[in-house]
Amino acid sequence: MLHAILLDLLALTGGTVHSQLPGLAPMVNDVLIDGDRILSIGAGIDIPEGAQVIDVTGLHIVPGLIDGMISYDPEHDALYVSRGITTVRDMGGEAANLNVLRSPELRDRTPGPFLLSAGSVLDGQPPQSSAALPIGNAQQLEASVSALANSFFVDFLSVQPGFPGALVPRLGELAQGNRLDLWGMRPRDAEISTLVDAGWRGLLGLDSLLPTGVQWAFVQPGAFNANLAAIADAGIAVVPMASELDRFLSEPDLAPAVFEHLGVFYEGQWKAEWRARKPLLEDEDALGQARRILPKRAALFERLIASDVALLPGSAAPLSWAMPGDSLLDELQTWVEAGMEPGDVLRRATADAARLVGVAADRGALAPGRIADLVVLDSDPRVTLSGFRSAHAVMVRGRYLDRAALDSMLALVAAKHMAVRESLSRPLEVEAPELPEGALVLAGQVETFGLDARLSAERFAVVREPDGAVSVVGRVRVPASGGIAESQLEIFQRLRDGQLENLRLRLSSGGEELILTGLWEPATRTFRTERRLNGAFLAGQNTTERPRLLTLDPITDSVTAALILGQIEEDGEIAVFDLGAQLEPSVDTWIFETVPSGARQVRVRQGAMQFRYGPGGVPLEVRRISGRSEALTTNVIEMTSAFGGAGFPVRFVAPKAPPEGSAGAQPEGPDGGAETPEPAPQEAPQEGSGSDD
Repeated sequence: MLHAILLDLLALTGGTVHSQLPGLAPMVNDVLIDGDRILSIGAGIDIPEGAQVIDVTGLHIVPGLIDGMISYDPEHDALYVSRGITTVRDMGGEAANLNVLRSPELRDRTPGPFLLSAGSVLDGQPPQSSAALPIGNAQQLEASVSALANSFFVDFLSVQPGFPGALVPRLGELAQGNRLDLWGMRPRDAEISTLVDAGWRGLLGLDSLLPTGVQWAFVQPGAFNANLAAIADAGIAVVPMASELDRFLSEPDLAPAVFEHLGVFYEGQWKAEWRARKPLLEDEDALGQARRILPKRAALFERLIASDVALLPGSAAPLSWAMPGDSLLDELQTWVEAGMEPGDVLRRATADAARLVGVAADRGALAPGRIADLVVLDSDPRVTLSGFRSAHAVMVRGRYLDRAALDSMLALVAAKHMAVRESLSRPLEVEAPELPEGALVLAGQVETFGLDARLSAERFAVVREPDGAVSVVGRVRVPASGGIAESQLEIFQRLRDGQLENLRLRLSSGGEELILTGLWEPATRTFRTERRLNGAFLAGQNTTERPRLLTLDPITDSVTAALILGQIEEDGEIAVFDLGAQLEPSVDTWIFETVPSGARQVRVRQGAMQFRYGPGGVPLEVRRISGRSEALTTNVIEMTSAFGGAGFPVRFVAPKAPPEGSAGAQPEGPDGGAETPEPAPQEAPQEGSGSDD
């Protein structure tokens, strides 16, 4: 049971209050909290009868920390709060999920930190992540910004370096029109002056300050002068991620205890990153180059500290080996080691950070009327920030969590992850889908894994109906993850002569039911679709382009797509129905081809998918190449059982696969070649609201 106190009136007495208000020195005061806000602060203030009083004499009271750059997952709430982080800012993931996760009832469940979010990150084509919005022209940009601002009500806009530099001016206009700040890594083909003119608010990472076309290995100190002067004059802030390269050059601790509070998905991702990075650290030339870069980055960071440029602390968690909570404290310690006083670092992680992310009216300082987000420390933060790693207590929106409560929260997280690890050894049961009348051709069950974490399971069947049509059906089960309830998807696609004739998809989650139906009308040569939410009409949509199949997002996609794609003989372009968060269909064009490894592949805006089949047309493996690299984002669908029917053999002819270990046997990237890891991380995190289950 959590030792948490939530009363209308609560007083903390006798502590040294570090308000972080300008010109106000720390002093011994009492703090009276009414609900989720601070009512008053002062020495010997009147404490109403019946108020809960907690004596914190000899301790220090500070505002909660702000992590200005994360990729949010609700499973990490306890990790942030236990380290005194009461506000986090997500740089972009799945916009629909993040919109739900910001709700007060989900924020208070753990309780979790206050969440700011960009919804989905804006990137180029192909994007770095399947969760990103790929932007190739002004029309896509305008539609994406409109959706983020008006449908998902994001707090700011986030940009990845692949975003087209030519569209930065238009992006600036749209951001200003929607009153949204622009943050992100500098687009690769855009100058700092272009960002200044667009009204850019903040840059992510020291890489964004490099002169265009110049790498760290060759850059000279004076080359940064123009960019530093430009961003200082324009008031553009920087999230330096100063500890990033140190983490990259360190051999990680692989002991099980390291992953105790980390979900299985992230554990697999981190270990895969280490497998890819280890050869670089064993290569003396590559390691020497990375070590030569380190002092250059450190010198640039020290120049930033001494300059007028505003700095926003951000951890990039859970980027590989950046543990949520701890990694922000690691970053702050790096700032101290670079010459900044601990008290100055605290101010930058509280009051200054609140101003930069737009929440200074409520957070970042201790004053009457502000949200009661605070931390009680055993040590003076003007001397050391180490006390945040074992805070005496943390208050989140007026909820007081003592050390026992915080430890209990962490224990619950560890127990949940242990249960998930144990469950992975057992098959995930899924009910068989309803079948139309006809002869069973093929049936089976598959499971989708992201690295070491099972994301979903599906039972499928192919039925040849009496009139010659072929129906491909599936039922997908996606386990609950964090604040997202378990969902089930029932998919029905009927094909005639290799063309989609009608479809039905039913998504049920958290008591809600969303149904999409569609039918091709030969007389009008129109495919008509209709969506209903809980039985009520939601929207209808018509298109004169006839799609070959229905596809979902890369995580919850159905194996029915692979089954249908195996029946397409020719290479070239195909039209598909690609569904959004509310099952809204849009016609997308896929490039279909057979790759040298013998797999069938489609290229999409987000990257590529490869399909490998066994005897009888059974999909043995589906590999999703997200963005520009497949190293950490490949999900594998493995066959767990196959039964019934005569088989559904593929119709394309696969070339002979090259010998194992040859260059041709490597998985193709979306640009046709295998990816090579960089000596240092270059991209901001963006896989928010990921699954740990």
